[in-house]
Amino acid sequence: MRLREEERYRVVVLLDLPTLWQSELLVIESDVRLKAFMERDSPEQTWTRLPNDHVFLQRLDLSADVEVHRFHERIQDEDDIYTGEVWLLVQ
Repeated sequence: MRLREEERYRVVVLLDLPTLWQSELLVIESDVRLKAFMERDSPEQTWTRLPNDHVFLQRLDLSADVEVHRFHERIQDEDDIYTGEVWLLVQ
């Protein structure tokens, strides 16, 4: 975070639960693009916002400037449907 050249960039940790297999570290260049990234509503992929799990958040012990966004994810392709949970930790 301290190495960011401009304050408009957002650093995002995407946690793919429960396996963490497709977790990612992202750098997104503006709040507008971050909002667009979180809007997933198509036949192939849907993110539905979930309330935050405050017990889990306490265990993470995040700094006060980290925003937490939690989603139920549904991905459908021609063969299968995958569901899981996605957490975005945004600073």
